[in-house]
Amino acid sequence: NHAFRVCYISDSTEEHLTLLTGINLYMNNITNGFFMYCSKSIPEYTDVEMHLVLEDRIFSDVYDIKAWGVTPKYIRVNIAVLGVVKQNQEVLIRPFEGSVEGDTTGREVLTPEGDDHAEEYTTIDVKIDLTRMKSAKFVVLAKMRQEEFGVSEESLRIIPQSESGAEINISEGTFDSPGKLLLNIAQTNDWNTDEMIIFSNALNIKMQNNVKPKKPVIIKLPLHSSEIQPDDLIVISSEKDVPETEDDWEICSRNVNIQGNTVTFAVDHFTSFVPVLKTKIRQSTHALTKAIAQYRPTEIFAGIKTERDNKLTLVVEVSLKNLGKQRRKFWKKKGFRLQASEYSECTVKEGETLKISAEGNFEIYSIRESRGEQLIFYPDNKSFRTFNIVSEGQESPIGYILVSRSTKKIVEYSVAETSKIKRIPVCFNAFFKNVVEVEIPRKVTIENATEELVSLPIDEQLLYDIQDIHLDEDAIQEICVVKDVIKYVEELKYEGDAKDNTADFDFDKEKLQGEFDDKDTTDDIVVDTEDLEGDKEDSTEDVVIDEKVLQDEGDDKYSTQDDDDMDKFQNNDVDTNTQLRNAYEKP
Repeated sequence: NHAFRVCYISDSTEEHLTLLTGINLYMNNITNGFFMYCSKSIPEYTDVEMHLVLEDRIFSDVYDIKAWGVTPKYIRVNIAVLGVVKQNQEVLIRPFEGSVEGDTTGREVLTPEGDDHAEEYTTIDVKIDLTRMKSAKFVVLAKMRQEEFGVSEESLRIIPQSESGAEINISEGTFDSPGKLLLNIAQTNDWNTDEMIIFSNALNIKMQNNVKPKKPVIIKLPLHSSEIQPDDLIVISSEKDVPETEDDWEICSRNVNIQGNTVTFAVDHFTSFVPVLKTKIRQSTHALTKAIAQYRPTEIFAGIKTERDNKLTLVVEVSLKNLGKQRRKFWKKKGFRLQASEYSECTVKEGETLKISAEGNFEIYSIRESRGEQLIFYPDNKSFRTFNIVSEGQESPIGYILVSRSTKKIVEYSVAETSKIKRIPVCFNAFFKNVVEVEIPRKVTIENATEELVSLPIDEQLLYDIQDIHLDEDAIQEICVVKDVIKYVEELKYEGDAKDNTADFDFDKEKLQGEFDDKDTTDDIVVDTEDLEGDKEDSTEDVVIDEKVLQDEGDDKYSTQDDDDMDKFQNNDVDTNTQLRNAYEKP
């Protein structure tokens, strides 16, 4: 959450000096010795939000650097920021004090010291001027890229930087006079979670002076998936830059051409355009309205880990829905145990600040003073917080982690007020009367409120019984194979040659069964799942071969009912826990 270092910088032949993890000081212009302070803090622990505007999205920690002594005119540092900036975004350095400027240098896959898990980072070179102030404080922002192109009466081919593979072709005579075309791209693929319904990012184009084209403009966009026929696609558009409801969208073009991984269509006006699945227009407009408003489908989950000193560490993460499974496996490999209810789904806006609080017989240590912790959601970074859990009387923690958002609640009420009309001059009394009108205006006030998003159950004494734990599809397949093998061995024991048959199996049944009944950890299940991912077909074949052996020996006890039960389970025909019991707890 916070790290700092104070050190003495001296002339060195080294190319750079590591100040903190992910912060390196270039040494090529260092000729004299001086002292330096360097720190980085998560944005939730700072007042960074008061320096930002609505469109700003925090992408990094907050950096603070101070120098004293015989300092150079400037210093250059390279910082590695967890996460990747997308094409439709640009990186900005926002200084709070001092003179700071920077440029993105690339992407790197780095493995932090003392960690076995590699992550992708964006590397940025930052130059800090020390001639006026010998200190600087700054943060890295990721902002939606707004591109501008000059157009005239001549033909023009526009290739945006915000979207590789996109083109806008304007023919000669489309515009009568020069002007500026404005363009931006909104990411939409995060909303294709259950099925592919939106087939490209949303392209928004408009003329600065709102001039309409006189001829059709040809637009080419890269597809999220090329497994689609032109007759199944339709292009929809919205006249609003930020649509508010599904009714703000309309059908724009039914004629599309697909070549390779791109779709081409013609438009006669400028607005927002997206090709969608023709049979899922309503679902598409709902998702697009959220996507352009920069909302994302997410999964929120929590996990706990017992440290070497027997203290408990809690992690709470808000992950994109299509990355949730990957992120949960990441934390399991690091020794965290997820709760019986592994995650909850909700929609969160980019850059939104969520509140984390606790209910139960435990407290989150840092919440004792602040009465609530914050978590800023940024989809292209890793949005998580870790805390120490403090239980009452050394008891195992039992309770809930609550994740909520701040909202504005509109309260309406009426107040009767009396107002009098001014007296009419005497000469008009014959035509007007003195009248008193009573008005009942509606007063509207806005109050701060809190909306609870999810409630995550926390119980350190987790139950690892198969019917109680939430397993992913890979883990279920693995347990299916193991259970079938164990059942097969039990049936062979009824045969006269059970010893000869079981000798071919190189495992101890009780030991194998114990691995799944172990209540200390579920990490082995996850690791074994990954090891068996490439062997699923072989494992299935083994079960089929065993069935033939049983049939040759005249064993009529074997049944394929277990496989049928698993098929029903995967098709969600009945309740998950009931199916698991039916599949694996038969006598």
